[in-house]
Amino acid sequence: MHIGPQHEEESNTNTYLSQVELYYGVIRKSENPGDYRRIKNMKDFIIGILLSAAVIILLESIKSLDKRLVGALTLVGIAFIYVGFAWNDLHSLIIVSISILLFVALSYYGQTKNFNLIVMGLLLHGVWDLVFPRFSSVVPKGYDIFCVTADFILAPYFYFRVSNIGGTK
Repeated sequence: MHIGPQHEEESNTNTYLSQVELYYGVIRKSENPGDYRRIKNMKDFIIGILLSAAVIILLESIKSLDKRLVGALTLVGIAFIYVGFAWNDLHSLIIVSISILLFVALSYYGQTKNFNLIVMGLLLHGVWDLVFPRFSSVVPKGYDIFCVTADFILAPYFYFRVSNIGGTK
């Protein structure tokens, strides 16, 4: 039996939605394919919150950790993650390499001169997370939401806990 193009498309959409609902544990039936994106985005957002919470709990639990150094290393580490995404795309790798120079400089001068540069670097990295995927397709879907969430939670944490204004030095 041949299914016409309209019925075939509906069948594929329904099968796809059923698989998404099964994978993400969605109980209700959905007619809107946009529901998948909202569920996925929420998952990435929640993972960003959980990662940030884990970092903050670790830093608050282990008093001997130098929060300034951890902030600096965090900024450098999150910048270098993009090298792994861009490794096979020369154009993206060049853009990522230039951004790494900026984030390493902010990290270094933030560690040695003014810690607020690291806070600013985390906020700028959040903007980078939102802008870079518009110029390159190498970033996995959802990574931008995950990472911008972590950046925008960790920046105020470091500002209030470590900067000269609000916390320990």
